[in-house]
Amino acid sequence: MLKKSKNSKYPLPPVPPNVEEILKDIETFHVELNTENLSRQSPGSDAQHLDWWTRFEQAVADQKSLIMLSSEIKSYELKLESKKIELETEAQLLENAVQEQRDQIDEVLSKASN
Repeated sequence: MLKKSKNSKYPLPPVPPNVEEILKDIETFHVELNTENLSRQSPGSDAQHLDWWTRFEQAVADQKSLIMLSSEIKSYELKLESKKIELETEAQLLENAVQEQRDQIDEVLSKASN
């Protein structure tokens, strides 16, 4: 019927090693640990770890303060906008009052000149 096509475009993944191959590789694997270097690096690595941790805590604290600062800025922007609207309203009311007084003065002057 239908033939199964071979996957020639993508090769099969490699076969994982069996237990015997792993054990054979373990025998050839050797790491030399110099205790003098380890003891010399230990205090430095602790200091590096503490330094990293303090820098991390400082970054977290800075981020929290930036978030708080951002919210404060937004609240100040809202207050400023409301004050701006309030001032514009007061200015419009004053302008209307001045215009009414001008109209009254013009009316009185026009009656007096007649």
